[in-house]
Amino acid sequence: MRRYQSDPDALIDALAARVDDLDRELKRVGTDVTALGHGLAELTAQIRALANGTRTAGGGGAGTARGDIGTAAGGARGPGSTSPDGEEATAQRDWLTVTDPTTAADWLSDLSEWVTAVGTRHGLNLSEPCWVLHPDIVTELLALAAERVDAYDGDDPTAVCEWLSRWLPGATERITTSLAACVADRGHREAGHLYSTRDVDLSPTTVATWWTTDRHLPAPQALALTPVD
Repeated sequence: MRRYQSDPDALIDALAARVDDLDRELKRVGTDVTALGHGLAELTAQIRALANGTRTAGGGGAGTARGDIGTAAGGARGPGSTSPDGEEATAQRDWLTVTDPTTAADWLSDLSEWVTAVGTRHGLNLSEPCWVLHPDIVTELLALAAERVDAYDGDDPTAVCEWLSRWLPGATERITTSLAACVADRGHREAGHLYSTRDVDLSPTTVATWWTTDRHLPAPQALALTPVD
């Protein structure tokens, strides 16, 4: 029986051609997956927009009754937007631009209650009182609470699952990281220095007054915090 030996060059060429075919197929599949992801994102946005419109027309307030915040007292959606009944809606709660001390104090009070009633039940623990001095944390909490209102104030379970699996874990991680040094040192850590938070008035009114009138001053200076190191 005659035995035929494979031509090494031909074998290499065949393998190279096969690799090229697989590479083209992989790129095509990747393109399809990307397009599918974009389609799902657009569909989700459309569904949520429809759900928000239904909730606005059908009646709100359920979030507030559950201890949620974000739609009352300056927490409605979209600056300058108009509701279906023609009334102008107020903007989202924006800690970085708020200028009214009373409004800011109300937000901080609401957040404290929300964290106790809702946040702690999901592992969100603000063990250091100086969290109110961290604008990034306050901003995160306002957004997280408002997003929860949107998620639960309707009959679509997808939004709730998204809040639980996406918004909550992400915000919790960022808040924990931002507050980590303060928790470790049991004080307020800012600009490389540690300040004591004992016997310091960090009430919503005091913090809100500082933030809305003198936010250009660092919190330790504005509130006369005692340096530890």
